[in-house]
Amino acid sequence: MLFWMRAGQAGCDGIPRPSAGDDALYAWFDGAVGPAGYADRHLLPVTASFYQLGTQLGFVELAAPQLAGMLRYPGIQKTRTYVPRTIPLRFQPGAMPDIDRWVRHHGSQLSFVYGENDPTRAEPFRTGEGSRDAHVSLAPHTSHVVTIADLAPRDRARATAALRRWAGVDSPPAS
Repeated sequence: MLFWMRAGQAGCDGIPRPSAGDDALYAWFDGAVGPAGYADRHLLPVTASFYQLGTQLGFVELAAPQLAGMLRYPGIQKTRTYVPRTIPLRFQPGAMPDIDRWVRHHGSQLSFVYGENDPTRAEPFRTGEGSRDAHVSLAPHTSHVVTIADLAPRDRARATAALRRWAGVDSPPAS
């Protein structure tokens, strides 16, 4: 999943062929996924994100029945693995539907920017009849790590103008 979130389809071209050898495959895997990033010292700054995944957003659990009996640590890819056991972790299934309803019926001055190829975009926010001055934009050919700068020029201009308006900042002079 992390590979798809970071690299997307464009990253497939960089996957080494089996004939490249173990060192090339490990070097690619290290760059694409970064297993060292799963060490406690790297996870500490993102504990809040994993907490929200475990309590409100939900966390992807990948089924791999073909690996049954071969995994050294089965079940390790669960949210609890990334949140210290001293922090209670109880999923609240109504949290996101409640926020989604608020966005559609009352949300104002909201800007949602999604990557076209982001696997976590399966449940995006949508504006509705009650939304005021709220926008949803899709950045082409991007994955999970996306910013306004990644949007197509017209969408980027619209999103930037909205942010400037909400912040009470005058538009930059035309060039």
